[in-house]
Amino acid sequence: MDLEIIKIAGDTNNNKDIKNHTHHSKLKNHLCGDEIQIKLIVKKNRIVEFGYEGKSCVYCLAAASLLSKVSIDKEVMKINELCDDSEAYFDDNGKLIQVEPGQPGLLLAEIDDRFRFDGYTDKAATDTKVLRDVLQTGDAWFNTGDLITEIDVGFAMGKPHYQFVDRIGDTFRWRSENVSTNEVGEIINANEQVEIANVYGVDVPAAEGKAGMVSLALKDGVSFDSADFSKFVCDKLPHFAQPVFVRIQADLDTTGTFKLVKGELRKQAYNLTEVGDDAIYVMLPKTNEYKLLDQSTYETIKSGAAGF
Repeated sequence: MDLEIIKIAGDTNNNKDIKNHTHHSKLKNHLCGDEIQIKLIVKKNRIVEFGYEGKSCVYCLAAASLLSKVSIDKEVMKINELCDDSEAYFDDNGKLIQVEPGQPGLLLAEIDDRFRFDGYTDKAATDTKVLRDVLQTGDAWFNTGDLITEIDVGFAMGKPHYQFVDRIGDTFRWRSENVSTNEVGEIINANEQVEIANVYGVDVPAAEGKAGMVSLALKDGVSFDSADFSKFVCDKLPHFAQPVFVRIQADLDTTGTFKLVKGELRKQAYNLTEVGDDAIYVMLPKTNEYKLLDQSTYETIKSGAAGF
């Protein structure tokens, strides 16, 4: 076992109970079965105190200890982004574990003299896409952000075949259920008003998990009919998968490989001062129709008093 892991796990400054917490969650590591309970005090969307407890293995304790240290005095959104980018699994030596055939895994592309990655204009953005020392010291791999799995197509001819599964960060948890943004987006794309839908999760104060939000580009000449869209969503999607917020955009941004851009949308969320002239709709608790989000309702949601 790596002595550094033992050292991190032994840092128990934040291994404590927080009585007056504002947020809490009980998490289970499905690899080892251990559980960790985390409690936070969040003020003005910033984590001011972090406590964790649990009878766990040294790896879980090290993970909780490390997360507590990087979370304190950080904005909630920044920590969400950090967690979204931390989906890869490592072995005892800090190297990525290659999945077994038939299991979903992260698609990485090796960077070497044959296959170069020149990067983005923003060095920080480039660094987030390159994983180093993955299989051996000194190697470098481009992180596509795609989860794929090897499949049997019946006529492989000695070549492996792969199928797309999901995007990292494209699944969120709401109402104790996992929500696939791709699945929800495909259903919403079938609505006759919608040209294309981009689904993602956003934070709602005083609510666990992430609420669904969808940005819509409408078909040419179409004005958004909230009543029709509300009925479609309620008929086609289970309650936990129904987006809480809807944003109407003229166009949806895509990457150079035509993947929908979500990062900036997640940051802007339903903040009326961040979305420009885009209209935002909300389906409040115990209702079944989207209503235009006004400043008063927005402030109620941000105060944690909306009942989510």
